[in-house]
Amino acid sequence: MSCQQVPTTPALNPYPRSVQVGEFEVAIDGGIWVAIRGQGQRVGQKGDAQGYAFPPLWGPDSFNTGAGMNRLVMAARFVKHNMPLGASHDATQLSDDEAYDVSAFMVSQPRPVKANLEADFPARWNKPVDAAFPPYLLGTPDQHKYGPFAPLAEKQKQMVQELKDLAAAQRAAR
Repeated sequence: MSCQQVPTTPALNPYPRSVQVGEFEVAIDGGIWVAIRGQGQRVGQKGDAQGYAFPPLWGPDSFNTGAGMNRLVMAARFVKHNMPLGASHDATQLSDDEAYDVSAFMVSQPRPVKANLEADFPARWNKPVDAAFPPYLLGTPDQHKYGPFAPLAEKQKQMVQELKDLAAAQRAAR
């Protein structure tokens, strides 16, 4: 695949995503969705260290709250190009909206909690806008989890510019 052929990824969603719509979309396509209950499909038996053919999307063996897949934008990119079974980067089967809503349903489910998430981005200005853990400098917890993200991205740009301006003023004052 050449650089010109790289598939597009879902744009920043323009409005809050719907967990209920995502659940409905998963239920409609249940026959072709892998691990509809989110538990994945093991290769062997629990405890035999053979892993999963399809990893769990939620539950105790899934990714934790600090994982990139727990961020809606990252999850939507994955879902858009890999789900349902048979989809690919060249042959997606979901619209951007469907990918976002299915991802909202997925990230709303229970999963292991990563300790000390608040320490993950000590430079708050570069925390991803869809990182749904405190501190929330740009918007509400729900907005950081489900969007819309464009207003958060704009606030983040303003914060970065303010920091640059402050640093320039401090250098000039020396």
